Amino acid sequence: MAVTVRDVVLEVLRQTGMTRIFANPGSTEVAFLTDLPGDLEFVLALHEGSVAVLDEVMPQLGTRTEPLLLDVAVAAETTSAAPV
Repeated sequence: MAVTVRDVVLEVLRQTGMTRIFANPGSTEVAFLTDLPGDLEFVLALHEGSVAVLDEVMPQLGTRTEPLLLDVAVAAETTSAAPV
């Protein structure tokens, strides 16, 4: 069986000790997140800002930083739409 990008990413996450993924996934990320192995926890956030806050707060609570899965195009769009 061929090794996929998903396989490699999951292996890198394991090798670095990551156990949790924070995300506000779009349709392109669903395939990656479907059927995650039992050693990885998926934490759904309802907004890109929430994802960043969760990732920032966890080390302050005594846990390590975890990877973010964030749709930056939407985040940039949201930010640029904010009044100055």
